[in-house]
Amino acid sequence: MIRNLHFYKWFVAVVVLICSTITMSAQTKVTSLSQLKAGCVIKIYPKDSDGTSHYGESKYALACSGDGQSLTSYEKAGSGEEWTLEDAGDGYCYLKNNNGCYWAYQGYSCSESLQCTINKSSAVKISLTWDSKYSGVCFWNAKDGRGLNNLEGYNYMYNWWSDPNNYSRDANTCFDIALLKEGSGNDFDFSMGENAEIVSNGIKYKLYPSKKAEVLKNDYSGDIIIPETVT
Repeated sequence: MIRNLHFYKWFVAVVVLICSTITMSAQTKVTSLSQLKAGCVIKIYPKDSDGTSHYGESKYALACSGDGQSLTSYEKAGSGEEWTLEDAGDGYCYLKNNNGCYWAYQGYSCSESLQCTINKSSAVKISLTWDSKYSGVCFWNAKDGRGLNNLEGYNYMYNWWSDPNNYSRDANTCFDIALLKEGSGNDFDFSMGENAEIVSNGIKYKLYPSKKAEVLKNDYSGDIIIPETVT
């Protein structure tokens, strides 16, 4: 009887290990923005300044425990590490976690963390880009165009610090994403914000999240008038 009991304990342990492995394998690592659509549920993992990845390390996952609390690591927050992408229009999204907290905007600082809000009217709109140098996603706010930064590489402090025109010195602005659930019922994706190319009045432009536009080579003829701004 004792031997049988030991066998069952061993059997249960194996089943738990298998289930845990299946749960981990259900996470898909995002390798392009086309995978991210409205309704997706994700986990966000920081990179160190040298590009070292913390993908899949649960204690480092970005999290927020409640209204007015900091965006920090799961190890510090203890909950709120699953984020849903909500369509905010015009290629932007809101990020809302499973505690009902949205990312907010408090300006940029290197001394304090971004705080979250349960008030959607105070939530900040986010544009996404793909960083090919460090192979990850960057998050840019619609208020001043600055990017979410892993402040000082501490892996528990985050704020709108990165300059979109000069952020590639290190990987603090780049994050690994685990896709937990694909978007449902909405095929809108956020890759439109990734250096989109458009044609306006016969002129081809490349649009950047920093709200700058670049005129691209095309088969132009005759006199071309380039406006000061393009929408």
